[in-house]
Amino acid sequence: MEEKLPKEVYDLIFKTVNEMGLELYDVEYDGRNLRVYIDKAGGVTINTCEEVSNLLSLRLDALDLIPHSYVLEVSSPGVERKLKNVEHFKKVIGKKIIIQKDNEYIYGELLKADEKSITLKVLEGSNLKAGEIVNINYIEIKKAEVKVTTQELFKK
Repeated sequence: MEEKLPKEVYDLIFKTVNEMGLELYDVEYDGRNLRVYIDKAGGVTINTCEEVSNLLSLRLDALDLIPHSYVLEVSSPGVERKLKNVEHFKKVIGKKIIIQKDNEYIYGELLKADEKSITLKVLEGSNLKAGEIVNINYIEIKKAEVKVTTQELFKK
């Protein structure tokens, strides 16, 4: 269950990550675990995650913005990253993604993403034919993520 992250905590995370020349991709907080996803062109290393974790931990503890114990995790969003906002979708145009809508799914190539919807070329999906072009409003999307085949992952 997702819990509301205090604005002061989000602002501190955002500022810290930006100061380090990184992008704050996402933050998840469930009241016990604070997960911070960072990114940059070319990806981030484990050392970068460690540096961000150490600095965030120091700043969060010094300001005592979360008054109870919690676990801080800093990582990359990964190659099969969750897509939660318009910017996430825009950054993966041309890649294969999977969308969950109510009780159906669509796997396809993301052709377009604007402020209201995305356009997919269907590769597979519930009640859809391969090759079909579909528009999906963001409000219809329950869950979305990039999907990478093993072949794509290891090609040079």
